[in-house]
Amino acid sequence: MPHGTLWVYLLTCFAAADLNRGLRYQTIPSMASGAGSPAVLEKNGKTLMRTCVTGDRTKPIIFFIHGFPDDESVWDDAVQHYQGRYQCVCVTLPNCGGVVDRSWGFDFPEMLHMLKNTVDDVNPTGAPMVVVAHDWGTAYARAFEKAYPHLVKKLVLIDIGPDFAALPSSPMIVFRSSHPSIIGYLLQPLYTLVLACVFLAQAAIPIRSVGHFVAGVLNTILTIIWKLINMIFHPPNVKLQFVHRKSPYQYAQAYPYFYLWKHVLFGSANNAFDGEWSEPKCPVLFVYGGQGIKALMNYHSPAVLKWFKEKAPKGSQAVAFNNAGHWVMHDCQKEFHTLVDQLLAATD
Repeated sequence: MPHGTLWVYLLTCFAAADLNRGLRYQTIPSMASGAGSPAVLEKNGKTLMRTCVTGDRTKPIIFFIHGFPDDESVWDDAVQHYQGRYQCVCVTLPNCGGVVDRSWGFDFPEMLHMLKNTVDDVNPTGAPMVVVAHDWGTAYARAFEKAYPHLVKKLVLIDIGPDFAALPSSPMIVFRSSHPSIIGYLLQPLYTLVLACVFLAQAAIPIRSVGHFVAGVLNTILTIIWKLINMIFHPPNVKLQFVHRKSPYQYAQAYPYFYLWKHVLFGSANNAFDGEWSEPKCPVLFVYGGQGIKALMNYHSPAVLKWFKEKAPKGSQAVAFNNAGHWVMHDCQKEFHTLVDQLLAATD
């Protein structure tokens, strides 16, 4: 495909995504067996995300936000640990419930709007919550805290540490992290771009079976590379976790990568969440792993660790888990819960 034609095609796809955002949500049955339930719901004229609420409804809320490619079941162990003392609310992100809520996914401002509607539904009194988030969930949690600081009293960010300063308005946004190797420096933008293409293939190719075939080939190649790296770069006595979900995986779950690259290539990265990042006003616990894929690349920049040392609110800390991979809360479950317990005790 000529270079100019490719750009026209990409621009058309992005324009179609913008037009599709205004359409009513449509649930598309899963192509996999054992399809789950929609994650996007309509209630009292508002669009919400599906939630699972466990524990005493009179207790303070811990609000859990998962990332890609997991679903709410990634928090099962944490809920088991905290449900006796807290009301645990686990949200299911769109397209992650076993069905495709919308083939073009949801841009960042839409996600923030739906999160607010969801919080209003489960927390009608507006009491400050503890928000625990992993992977892409940390980006949504940071945006939510920025927009509604009165609703967040503590943040727990797992393995993804977005800069608290303004993000650059260029493709260099995907190179911001600190990488121990040249491979990691190149791998991060490459894998995010591949996942954006996985999403684009299932959404943009008119013949659905062809789109899913192309997406499947790209996704399979990436998964094999990912698993090989995790097998090679970890101690022999450590078994790293890899993906947590009970519902079928959908290629449409990769929409955050598509919209990230949309903002990087065709707009300002600062506008991904309709504004720049700002420093959290509440205490923050940031934990990150160092094995598996994390031996090659980190998901945070040195500026994040510097912020924790010099400017973070009292009670904040950044902790490295050298025997953990990306899923720190599973690889080092006991140690993770101990840190969160200490954070909770400091506020309760």
